Amino acid sequence: LTGNFPPEIVLLSGDGPFATGAGNLVLLDLFNNEFLSNNDDNSWMVNLGSQLGFLYIQNTAFAGQLPAKFPDGLIELDIAYTMITGELTGSAFEGLASLKFLLIDGVAFNSSIPVEIASLPNLEYFFATEAMITGDLSYMNFMPVIFEHWVDSNPGLGGTIPDSVGELDTLQSFSASGCSLTGSIPETLGNLELLQQLWLYNNNLQGEVPASLGQLSFLKILELEGNNLVGNMPGSICSNFESGMLEVLGADCSEVNCPCCNCCNVQQCRALRM
Repeated sequence: LTGNFPPEIVLLSGDGPFATGAGNLVLLDLFNNEFLSNNDDNSWMVNLGSQLGFLYIQNTAFAGQLPAKFPDGLIELDIAYTMITGELTGSAFEGLASLKFLLIDGVAFNSSIPVEIASLPNLEYFFATEAMITGDLSYMNFMPVIFEHWVDSNPGLGGTIPDSVGELDTLQSFSASGCSLTGSIPETLGNLELLQQLWLYNNNLQGEVPASLGQLSFLKILELEGNNLVGNMPGSICSNFESGMLEVLGADCSEVNCPCCNCCNVQQCRALRM
């Protein structure tokens, strides 16, 4: 598709001020139409109706600011790699009680994650890589059922990893590489019994690798290279190559004594994942 997408699509909404009875729109999939634009106007999205469950506009030329409000019935929302600008306004996501999947990769928001997103009661998948996210990870305290959380390559995202992240007992995949995280790796991450993937490489983390991570029997990938960690890799982690499910273990082997690591820099670890 090319040209400007017609805002008259709202005439197909199942309810709302522009509903005509001609439709009951539940899915709008415009994915990967890179020459499709919207005349820098997303305001019509407010009126797509409460029956709309799935909205995908990734890799389009949609621009302008976020709509004042996304439809209440959304289950999945993908606005990644669009030309949308402006702040990541919380009011646009307020009340999306059914939203499970949110993908905002590659959008230049230059703002922190608002509590309206973090506190969505059913949000399981949150992806905000290369989205110019700022602030810290304290918003994770409000994510009650988060399953996958990826916020890589956001150099404006700093601060420490909150101890409370260890209380997110649904978390299975946590990726925050290429940010500006500081402080130590919390011992409490060892409480994440379901965790399978942990990517924290290319940050400014310090101290020693906590032995509690050895408790994570389902952990398949642990990448800590590109930090300022020191000391010895705990034997409890190394033993998970045999007793657990560990497949990739990365650290700065010149700084961390890690005889069991099978990669010592980002390039080596990436090769193992391919």
